[in-house]
Amino acid sequence: MSYLYTAFGLVIQSDIPMQGMMGYTGSLPIDRVLICLDESGLELSLIQEKRGEAFDSEVNDRELLYKVEGVAHYYIRDGREILIRPFTQDIRLLGGYIYGRCMSAILFQRCLFPFHASGVLDRQGKLWMIVGRSHAGKSSTALKLSERGYTLFSDDLVLVNSQGGKLMAPPTYPIAGIRERTMQNQRTFSVTDGIPAITEAGRTNVFFHNRFVTEAKELGGVMFIRKFGEEISIEKLSSVQGMAVLKNNINLRVWLELMGKEKVLFQLLAQICREVPFWSVIRPATVPTYEELAVAIDERVLQ
Repeated sequence: MSYLYTAFGLVIQSDIPMQGMMGYTGSLPIDRVLICLDESGLELSLIQEKRGEAFDSEVNDRELLYKVEGVAHYYIRDGREILIRPFTQDIRLLGGYIYGRCMSAILFQRCLFPFHASGVLDRQGKLWMIVGRSHAGKSSTALKLSERGYTLFSDDLVLVNSQGGKLMAPPTYPIAGIRERTMQNQRTFSVTDGIPAITEAGRTNVFFHNRFVTEAKELGGVMFIRKFGEEISIEKLSSVQGMAVLKNNINLRVWLELMGKEKVLFQLLAQICREVPFWSVIRPATVPTYEELAVAIDERVLQ
């Protein structure tokens, strides 16, 4: 049995159910991503010579072999196929490693570049990416903005590409990975909406298929959030500063480098820096200020 989904503007045909993806009911295109179980028992390996290793993976420009010991080996090829050699019968666990790393590899192989970011839509329907290091508060900020009437577009990954001269972001996944403290201090979702994340302790996965935005949205701007000092601070960044911020927030950037995609990435980053504003958003490191931060962003950035 095959399951059909869509994510990142791609159609995905999978041997295993993927609860965190949107279902797809259209015609089946030739250019689709296949997720296949391989139960042959043969060892998966790269066909071409590897260019390097990173994150328990072997990489070249067309292939990537990602190994999660005790779970599965994932062989990813040509932006079209994820072949899974399972070591467990837990289908949910097998699928848990596909959303982030495996799909990022598929996108890189297609010269598409996902950012480690959350995203909300402003009142004109444009997307604002919220980037920053892990634990900076990307998801919490997005959820607090959604409480103020802004639409949650994505959590954890945002893909931006150039379409017809415009910077567009296709829908990603109707799933939000929310840490325990954040879950207790937000009103966008009920605590009962989530289930414990299977690949990361202390995180709850919340599914929001019924409110998920299914159309691509134009990029409106980028917010770079950091924890620092004792006061909220919001100021504009230059395009040079914005370039550095974006480059540092590409998901799994080392894979991209091993695949030799830096030149194509630079062209995209340069276009983003030319066309949209960048804002630095600093929140205090010592006290929770998400309510006040959301108000400040609402009044000074998104209005």
